[in-house]
Amino acid sequence: MLSAAKFGVRKRNGDRATDPGGTRSRAVCFALMAMVLLVGAGCRSRERSDPGCRAPVLPSRSLPIALERVFGELTFTKPVQLLHSPAEPGTWLVVLHTGVVERVRGGSKSIYFDISDRVDVGQQWGLHEIALHPRFPEDPRIFIAYVAPNHVSVVSSLRASPDGRTVDTASEIVLLSEAQERPWHPIAGLKFGPEGYLYVAWGEGGGKSQVPTLLGGKMLRIDVDRSANGHPYAIPPDNPYLGTLFRPETFAIGLRNPWRFSFDRETGDIWLGDVGDRTYEEIDRIVAGGNYGFPAWEGTGCMKAAACSDESMKRPVVQHSHSEMCSVTGGYIYRGRALPSLRGRYVYADFCSGTVWALREDESGATVSEPIASNARSIGSFAEDPDGELYAIETRDTPDDDEKVESGFMAYRLVANEAAVETPSAERQTQPLSQAQCVSDLGFSAAPEGMVAYSINLGAWADGAETLRFVSRRASGEIYGEQDAIDRPDHSIVMKTFVRSGRPVETQLLVKRKDWTWAALDYEWDDDARDAQPLAHGKTKLLRDGTTWTFPGPEGCHRCHHTQIGSLRALTLSQLAGTVDGRDQLGWLTEQGVIKWRKEEHVPPTPVPKLDDESIPIEQRARAYLDVNCSACHQPGGFAGEATMDLRRKIPLVAAGICGKPPNAIYPGHEGAALLAPGAPDRSLISVRMHLETEGAMPPERRRVDPLGTQIVDAWISSLTACQ
Repeated sequence: MLSAAKFGVRKRNGDRATDPGGTRSRAVCFALMAMVLLVGAGCRSRERSDPGCRAPVLPSRSLPIALERVFGELTFTKPVQLLHSPAEPGTWLVVLHTGVVERVRGGSKSIYFDISDRVDVGQQWGLHEIALHPRFPEDPRIFIAYVAPNHVSVVSSLRASPDGRTVDTASEIVLLSEAQERPWHPIAGLKFGPEGYLYVAWGEGGGKSQVPTLLGGKMLRIDVDRSANGHPYAIPPDNPYLGTLFRPETFAIGLRNPWRFSFDRETGDIWLGDVGDRTYEEIDRIVAGGNYGFPAWEGTGCMKAAACSDESMKRPVVQHSHSEMCSVTGGYIYRGRALPSLRGRYVYADFCSGTVWALREDESGATVSEPIASNARSIGSFAEDPDGELYAIETRDTPDDDEKVESGFMAYRLVANEAAVETPSAERQTQPLSQAQCVSDLGFSAAPEGMVAYSINLGAWADGAETLRFVSRRASGEIYGEQDAIDRPDHSIVMKTFVRSGRPVETQLLVKRKDWTWAALDYEWDDDARDAQPLAHGKTKLLRDGTTWTFPGPEGCHRCHHTQIGSLRALTLSQLAGTVDGRDQLGWLTEQGVIKWRKEEHVPPTPVPKLDDESIPIEQRARAYLDVNCSACHQPGGFAGEATMDLRRKIPLVAAGICGKPPNAIYPGHEGAALLAPGAPDRSLISVRMHLETEGAMPPERRRVDPLGTQIVDAWISSLTACQ
């Protein structure tokens, strides 16, 4: 839905570089949708017949919620909204992208009203959402958001009959309109708030999110029960931008492509799904006067360094990287009674995979998200009935929607999955690595059949161990524009093996599930180096060379590879860019069928700097080292507890929360130290803890000091004269 992946777009993410990118293209979304539809029918059978390394047998994830069909066998043509009618209990309205609104009661449907004569229909153009006046049908107005010819976004009103059962389409009164500068992200949706004002979510439509005089990229709020200054509406007196350069209708700014927002019926809080560009899909709680950062920020990712130092910008409640989610569909806080496990949780979906997610608080009070249901087709919108029970409607878009839109979509109710069973929190399986055919006949150092070896520019310090990396020979989606992240198709495997003194010690696997999430598996190699056994939990082992090795186990792997920050952190274009064995690695991986990267259509990525490349400024190498080794925990959404510093390399130093900042807790022997003290590594806890080999060493599972890494970071800190 009118997003860039929602109704025509795309995005992605990667493993260690932490700044995945990706612009949108119609072809990619079309390909993604095709992949999602085909996966259920053919992916499993193909997986069984594929030669070589295959996804290990994992316990199937039993999701607690199911989608139960409503309206019998009724289907719809590209529906974008489902709305319960207050005028007729038991009656639903289904809004179609084509400009038609259908009335559904029981097992039959009829046309409620049709404004297709004024709606421009295309992949991102069409009728997007309607809102009935809070006193409907006593006040018979219906408010509509759509795109008119010449890419003009419109908010207007129509009048229904006194009983609300028919609509006069000739009664239209335009309230707001604005021409789009670019053919994407137009008007998105509208709803009435608890105080009776009309809220309007408007896509940025071409970089408008921070432009005061334009409506795009903002949440608006107007009073449709009064008129003033020649407008068929008035401005609420407490609108937060009154008296500023911004339009008085403005309620919040910095949105990109808001696809579906809702009000919590108990608290009045506004929850919104904002479709991302290069890096993250985000869930926001909208507040009056809030700036949600776009285009400087996307989720917690800095996109424009010069503007990222503004600490007033709001961060998302939760975000999903593009290796887990393609395009977010905003939903509702569940306030019904039929599903007690969902009570008070925000429910939303990934448009591309059809996976339904829900937020909750974990034991530490942090907000986390987890899949709760899965649908074979894309979820376009959610709905609430008068009792607070949730519904969903499926849809799909293609680049050909201006000629023929797709039909055959259904509506569903969220119900308890009676077949659901409890599953362990960690991924557990008992199959040795060789039985999954993930050990080559040529030995551990060779790529298993069906996989390709690759190298990255800068890997995390692993106590001096050599690292071997392999990835499934399954092509990613097309890569365009400034995209950095690389998505992987279902059942893909990314493998990393650690080698000490010429012997394999550990292999870690990430396996792509059908719902776009990644399972993490950890293996311990046998002493004869012929096979590796799965681990259910982390452990520490004394190796033959007298050193110890820490295995994180599946749960430990998830601490660095999870939804909030991006499961893939090293498999990115910026990590792969460069020459390996005398050949361009990106071109070679394209030839091998691993990625689809075309130089003529992609901005060449800036490589992650190699640590020993003295032609690169010391600051860039030091920041890259901290990013690769530390930012999995030390960034928003990471597992750093109370530590709030952000060590991703593209975050400006002034916004990283480290320079001149005191630590949250006093560190013995360094009571006066800062996290980073310019010019003084010995008074910088970042450096101090990198030099430790005892308790308190960072990264926490390291047993040996990285001589080159500490040298580079210390040289950078010594070069700093101020926190600028």
